[in-house]
Amino acid sequence: MHISDNQTHYFHGRELSVPGPYIHYGKTKAGCDSIEHLQLYVHPSYLFVEEYELCHKDTLIWHNRILCESGVYYDSLLSVQGYDSVYKLTLTVYPTYYKEESIEICPNTSIWLHEMNISEPGIYYDTLYSVHGCDSIFKITVNLKRSFRQEFTTEICQGEEYMFFGVPYTKSGTYKYEIGCDSIIIMHLIVHPRDITEKRVVICDEDLPYRYNGEEYWQTKVYVDTFKNVHACDSIFKLNLIVSTHVSDWDQIPLCPGADI
Repeated sequence: MHISDNQTHYFHGRELSVPGPYIHYGKTKAGCDSIEHLQLYVHPSYLFVEEYELCHKDTLIWHNRILCESGVYYDSLLSVQGYDSVYKLTLTVYPTYYKEESIEICPNTSIWLHEMNISEPGIYYDTLYSVHGCDSIFKITVNLKRSFRQEFTTEICQGEEYMFFGVPYTKSGTYKYEIGCDSIIIMHLIVHPRDITEKRVVICDEDLPYRYNGEEYWQTKVYVDTFKNVHACDSIFKLNLIVSTHVSDWDQIPLCPGADI
């Protein structure tokens, strides 16, 4: 009898798992002595344990199988005696990394990355290794910043302010703001004054109303009006009107001939 090392064989009430000869003495139905001889063979079965590590996107061919994911894999084979042998594989797959970045540089700027000169526009690659020895790829796209010059003019009224890159300006002038790579923005600021016009007029009551700028004025008073000047800025007109009462008085004065008055 042939069995494997993980099997047992029953022989006349005995459980056998060790190879060797076994003898059983008994009687036939007719009462005659009988001898039964057993030669037991125990064949080993095998368990093969393996561990393997891979990087992402790599593959392993194991027992005619293509493996690329972490896990525990089994396979059974038959020995020459026809008994199972088990193969166990523990596979660990470590990740690889891909990092992509884009930057802008100024002309005539020197930049080094991972001991690589990337001072010119273009696409650069570098391969690094993780702690598990897997390739990790770094991609960087380098673009050149362009220099430019921008110039504009803006107008405000006296008393107002204009914000230019976070700074308030209230006086006429030329102001500059510089950006990287020799780029500059120039602002010409013009501040228009608010006009204040004041006029004093004395008229007689018989000349009323006093007309000015399309308006009529009837009594002694200081008139104040706000209007827009040619630059659309609020301006003030003040009129101080004095109305005088016209009085006529006649007195008779005797004069001598040839007298001077």
